[in-house]
Amino acid sequence: GSVSPTPCSPGTISEAFGARECTPCDGGKYQPRSNATVCLPCELGSHCAEGASAALLCPSTTYGNATNLTSAANCADCPEGHACATGSVVPVPCAAGSAAAAKSAVCTRCAAGRFQSRAGESTCEVCAAGSACAEGAMVSVICSAGTVTSQPEQGTCIGCAIGSYQKARGATACNDCDPGSYCNTEGLAAPDLCPGGE
Repeated sequence: GSVSPTPCSPGTISEAFGARECTPCDGGKYQPRSNATVCLPCELGSHCAEGASAALLCPSTTYGNATNLTSAANCADCPEGHACATGSVVPVPCAAGSAAAAKSAVCTRCAAGRFQSRAGESTCEVCAAGSACAEGAMVSVICSAGTVTSQPEQGTCIGCAIGSYQKARGATACNDCDPGSYCNTEGLAAPDLCPGGE
């Protein structure tokens, strides 16, 4: 009686005709098919343990830019100012208006009251008093005449209250209405003079 050959299972190979046993693929390689004779290099953004039948993606917050990675521990940590989703081959720099700490899966938009003008940064800058920054701001916006921010890290400039005004841009406080004038509208840049100077 003849014995029929047993095909090699995925993750193993038979390199020679008449081999007695199948050999597992080395770490950093894989083979998804049965009855194969060569192992394939692991894919970029992935890792392959010994005997792998599939490449496993590098976890989020890491990346894999080589084809010989043998475990998730071989995937490199994402650097600050970049994002690494699951299976990343290279870190993606954060766009202006966002930032990321080291080992981040995604970049986070700057919170209201903060901004970031450069790409690839790890933190957002605080908007100074006299300016405001909407969420995701790339620049701080100087408050226009008639509006102010008295504290740093504000999302919007506030109009001067009735009874006050502000001529300057980038101011941190409103001025009380001058004698002989009136301020009966919010957000005034200048007071209105009373009729006849009274």
